[in-house]
Amino acid sequence: MKKVRLEVDLDEGWQQISLDAAARHHLCNVQRALSGEKVLLVDKSGRRFFSELGKNGCVKRMGDCLADTEPPYRVYLIQGMPKGDKWEFILQKGVELGATDFYPLNLQRSIARVKKEDLSKKVIRWNKIIAAAALQSGRTGCPIIHPVTDLKACVAELALLPNTLRVVAWEEERSLSLADAISDYRKHCGIPEHICIVIGPEGGLAADEIGVLKESGFQVVSLGRRILRTETAGIMALANLTYEFE
Repeated sequence: MKKVRLEVDLDEGWQQISLDAAARHHLCNVQRALSGEKVLLVDKSGRRFFSELGKNGCVKRMGDCLADTEPPYRVYLIQGMPKGDKWEFILQKGVELGATDFYPLNLQRSIARVKKEDLSKKVIRWNKIIAAAALQSGRTGCPIIHPVTDLKACVAELALLPNTLRVVAWEEERSLSLADAISDYRKHCGIPEHICIVIGPEGGLAADEIGVLKESGFQVVSLGRRILRTETAGIMALANLTYEFE
């Protein structure tokens, strides 16, 4: 089914609206939707409605607001910046798997460094990727990408989150798996309100960075016996969360 996202919130009792020029172009010219075709309409708040496309860009409501698709917690994917287009892949797949917040980090072993003069253009592109992935995957909400920062600043920003499962994936960890950390948290605390996952860049996390995270309450976990690429590790962790909690 073709989908279109609006930049406005719809009233509770709306029955018919006229699409703005951008939404109409995307639906009719890009997706080639035809008059009489059923479409999925998503408003600014992420509420979704089955609708029917009429003439001249009018859309008619066909039923009640669909169920919320967001996870029962906020997921913060804290990722060492990778090189090339890997970051865009991580954003796209992370949105599909339920991440609500992305924190790109400059770490000791990060190869990629975004230049300040390029950052504004990059952020615009990243937000477009997130919005498109949210629409494609039927997300009720649209995830947030936070400014590029360093590890200590990020940890300090997230330090006061209540009821939080904090984990960092490290290839040198052998005793505690992510599944065990999740199981232990559920046993003692139930379902968390927040989940913070730290993933290193291509070169991995340095030992002193692991030390900073441990001091801040993060558990060091293994994602299995094989060493994963940085663009795979976060996806695997998010998939584990989906399996365990949804």
